[in-house]
Amino acid sequence: MSRKPHPILNKYRVILNKRSQYNQPMKGKQVLLTGGTGGLGMGVTPLAISQGAKVTIPYRNETEVERLKSIKTNHV
Repeated sequence: MSRKPHPILNKYRVILNKRSQYNQPMKGKQVLLTGGTGGLGMGVTPLAISQGAKVTIPYRNETEVERLKSIKTNHV
């Protein structure tokens, strides 16, 4: 199932891409991502991890967590 990227997510990607000239600008930062198993969270989580952040995601639904793990299995 293919989803269209959310406009806010696209803006977030642009911001991170502009900052990518620096080596992992979020390195050492802890991110608490509420709603991380939803649509935006599925996109923001891998981006934050790729920028060096440690991401914590509270959840209620085990199925959604498994879907998130399948996106970035070596980091989540």
